[in-house]
Amino acid sequence: METRKAQLRAAKRRQRQREQQAGRAVYQVKLPVALCDRLKAGMKNADFVAHFEAFLQHALIRVADYPNLELFCWNLDLRYMTREDAFHLYERNWRMVDERNLDENEAVLIRELMDEFGRGLINA
Repeated sequence: METRKAQLRAAKRRQRQREQQAGRAVYQVKLPVALCDRLKAGMKNADFVAHFEAFLQHALIRVADYPNLELFCWNLDLRYMTREDAFHLYERNWRMVDERNLDENEAVLIRELMDEFGRGLINA
């Protein structure tokens, strides 16, 4: 019996390694049952997955892509943050942003965030 348990553990370990090499990970999350059922059904459809990825691409900002934002997050263990959280972080730390040397991608992001959350302004 102990040998069978060891075999199952080894098989599970190999499966996790294959998934990791394929760039896949399991993330367990608690959702309301109805939402979980809808998500499971949607994940079987390639179009749904593409829309879901596009939503996440828009809704979450990769911190490392924006130098000032990354600087503001020096004490946080974050890879991604919501657009609204990023806006508030820029707003709180605006005095430290060197607008003359602002990266073009970051300038575009800040303008988008200002329009989306600040009615075109940053309250600095």
